[in-house]
Amino acid sequence: MHAAAAPARTGNAAVAFAHAAIASMLRFGIRPTPAHFTIWYDYHSGEQPMVRRVLSTFLDSGQPVDERLMFEIHDRFYRPGREMQLFLDASQHIQSALHVAVSQVAEAGSNATRYGSTLRRFSGALGAEGPELPGLLARLQEETEALSRRCDQLGGDISSSAERIGALERELAEARREATTDVLTGLPNRRAFEDQLRRAAQEATMRGHSLCLLIADIDRFKHINDTWGHPVGDAVLRRVAQTIGACLGEGILAARMGGEEFAALLPHATLAAAQQAAERIRQAVSEKSFSVRSTGKDLGIVTISIGVAAYQRGEPLPCLVERADVALYQAKQARRNRVASLPEPV
Repeated sequence: MHAAAAPARTGNAAVAFAHAAIASMLRFGIRPTPAHFTIWYDYHSGEQPMVRRVLSTFLDSGQPVDERLMFEIHDRFYRPGREMQLFLDASQHIQSALHVAVSQVAEAGSNATRYGSTLRRFSGALGAEGPELPGLLARLQEETEALSRRCDQLGGDISSSAERIGALERELAEARREATTDVLTGLPNRRAFEDQLRRAAQEATMRGHSLCLLIADIDRFKHINDTWGHPVGDAVLRRVAQTIGACLGEGILAARMGGEEFAALLPHATLAAAQQAAERIRQAVSEKSFSVRSTGKDLGIVTISIGVAAYQRGEPLPCLVERADVALYQAKQARRNRVASLPEPV
């Protein structure tokens, strides 16, 4: 069973979490590095609900909790990934392009200032004797032609810079999309889901409307991978993701949380409505026909278990996630291919 809901982070609570983190590292013989300490601190405090859930799964099942697991957790939840580098690269390129554009505009201003100076000298000399006038007119003509050439060139350069900035903005938008999208299924990823969960909970708290969370897990997915191979397992994940999205429709966020686990947020949905949505998903998945494309062999029935929880206004989000997770566990215990719910805090 999962750790208790995290209390408010007061000074005393923070010290207690720190002591608990150190005790956990000693218990499992894990070196007290900053990275390991952060993982265990977040587990005990509930600061990272997904870290807490992963560790709780290992603890509850008796699987080894060692430094290899620490590395996997840190790599998955804490290490900046490719998307962060894409953000940084795109930002630097945009800054560089803007710097060039600003320089070009400054040069245009300098050219205009110099031309204005020439015009003022010409104006001041209009009253001069006749022999000087032809030379002044020739100089003015040269300056006018030179300014025209420079303006044409700068216009082209600035246009090119604008196009480059536009392309970089599109690259940045694509990097942002990649950062929040699961590559395999095309659904939003865990990071995007947790951000949306925070926003949805804040809105539900402020406006007083309902909010429900679904957590779904493909039953015996390890058996599918072990029997048919990971490419087939990936195809099953994509098919299940498509089915979940089709059952929920537009305006409802479904995400892949990692592995064979999915989640969905149902704003404005009552617990009864969320249970009905979960049942539609469960039934639709179980009715799908799954086969190996290369051989045509039937995989048999693929099923999914789903836990449902209703948000209690103002509660810590780890409590909501934990209730949905406990409900999922109950569905698994009830011979899988089930929907279970926990409406109230346990």
